[in-house]
Amino acid sequence: MIIGSLCLLFSGCFKPSLEQQVIEINSIPPPFDVNGRFPYVVWVNGKRVDMPQKDILVLVEKIGKENIKPSNNKDIHIGWLTPHAKSD
Repeated sequence: MIIGSLCLLFSGCFKPSLEQQVIEINSIPPPFDVNGRFPYVVWVNGKRVDMPQKDILVLVEKIGKENIKPSNNKDIHIGWLTPHAKSD
């Protein structure tokens, strides 16, 4: 999560404000990833961001797949239906 924010900051994708920004990219588990066509979801400050998958995949490439938390088999909904980080 921190690595993702740093990558976005240094790539110029977002400008920091006085308020802290929390950005999450999470895996969507099969079969909900629609046969691998929608493998990730993006959250900013606890709200899901509707982005084209091609843009999400560019972010994932910059951050590295190994830095994205895999889905949890105990609760497959956390991460893709609800964010890991809770917003206020």
